[in-house]
Amino acid sequence: MVTIIVLWILLSIIALIVVLLHFSVSAYIKADENGFTVKVNYFFFTLYPRKPKKQKLKKKKVLKGDRKKKEKEFSDNLDDELGEQFSIDNENDSDDNLTYSVISDVVSEESTFSNEQSFEQFNEKNSKPDKEENKQQKVLKKEPEKIKQKKSKKNKDEKNSKLSYLKDKYNKIKPYLPMSWKYFKKLLKTIRITDVKIEVEVGREDAHEAAIYYGVIQGALFNALGQICNMFSVKIKKANVNCIFIKNTINGSAECYVKIRPSAVIAIAFCIGVNFLIIFLRQRRKNNDKQENEIENKDENILEVK
Repeated sequence: MVTIIVLWILLSIIALIVVLLHFSVSAYIKADENGFTVKVNYFFFTLYPRKPKKQKLKKKKVLKGDRKKKEKEFSDNLDDELGEQFSIDNENDSDDNLTYSVISDVVSEESTFSNEQSFEQFNEKNSKPDKEENKQQKVLKKEPEKIKQKKSKKNKDEKNSKLSYLKDKYNKIKPYLPMSWKYFKKLLKTIRITDVKIEVEVGREDAHEAAIYYGVIQGALFNALGQICNMFSVKIKKANVNCIFIKNTINGSAECYVKIRPSAVIAIAFCIGVNFLIIFLRQRRKNNDKQENEIENKDENILEVK
């Protein structure tokens, strides 16, 4: 009896999860003059934007007697500290003037001595020839052509090794590309864009320019909508382009709901995983067969030599 009850509980939990996964996550998107707004809901819960939490400020209770005592202590301490600092500053000013005069005399003497010494050192350095630089130039001139050829060969080998590495990587990924593209398109089709409302206002002061501008904007808009309809499943409610002949303007607003079911995404992910595993096992089998054939050919060649 206990096992049957546990099984029923597990089945009910699984059924509830499946039902919840069939409810779609919906996102409301709107773009206009005021800005860009996004709201994400799932099963009557708002996932984004979340409401900011209110921070509670704790107020400390202060008695009237304590407040008066603190004010008196603060005023007394301020007066004492200001008097002490004023007397100390006057004494420090007199001492600073004396030290400044002494330091200036010492610095002037040291600066003259250092200038003379640096001038002598500069002359000595310029008088000496740069032997090290001359040696390096001679070595570069005497560098043989063989070393240059070796360097060029090394660079070519490095480039060839990089290309071969990239080719090997591409050959490994190549079998997965068609299957991944196929399921990627299916995933895009599971995304549903509904209640699309687009309104665009286009205008120019000259009537001829306004008509041309209106045609260009309308063509670009409906071409873009056609491409989106090919990728996603779209339901358009309204898409208008209004032409204005009075002023130079381009303005508009767009809003829609984007919906997707988590169950559809999980199903596609499961299919992708199974297909990836099948392709991986096939490639592994092919590689093992190649290795076995190579080993057999080597053994046959050894026997023929003997």
